Amino acid sequence: MNQLSNPVQIAYAVEDAEAAAKKWAAEFGAGPFFLAEHILVTDVIYRGSPGEYDHSSAYGQWGNLMIELVQDHGIGPSVVKDSYAPGETGLHHLAYFVDDLNFTTEKLAS
Repeated sequence: MNQLSNPVQIAYAVEDAEAAAKKWAAEFGAGPFFLAEHILVTDVIYRGSPGEYDHSSAYGQWGNLMIELVQDHGIGPSVVKDSYAPGETGLHHLAYFVDDLNFTTEKLAS
């Protein structure tokens, strides 16, 4: 039984965010895309160790669904590097709106 509504965002790990945005626009009619380059997230704890996360993301719409195309520039460990070998692409994350985060989290955990 699906306990969440439809996702409002789907994000993909890609090798080149700008090139992927152009491809999504041409092949799927998504966009327009806004490209934010080298977004540095500091004070990150990943798998128990401190680090930083340097990434670029292209943000666009595909109908009602927001698309985020994520390019990992970091040299340290990351969820992208743990999930995909160099040259591979795929699902990064989904995002949902919920009315009550605590209730939904508890319900999904049970």
